[in-house]
Amino acid sequence: MGDDVESCKIEPREWQKGDIVKVNAFDITGLPTYSYGIIVGAGKEEQQRIFPYYDVYMLGAGIMETVEAYNLEIISSA
Repeated sequence: MGDDVESCKIEPREWQKGDIVKVNAFDITGLPTYSYGIIVGAGKEEQQRIFPYYDVYMLGAGIMETVEAYNLEIISSA
């Protein structure tokens, strides 16, 4: 039984180019909105920003946006 627990261990990993992600955001009324995209830029950190961010190609809009890591949820890894 102990071996089963070890095999189910969740391993964290960095976001990678090509990952399909769900982008969580809120509209002007405070309601949650969801969209999907593909990571096209590796995570970056800048001194002016508190959280790392990623360049994400938004599939529905057809544009690239900068998205903070806390707004991303993995759908499929590259």
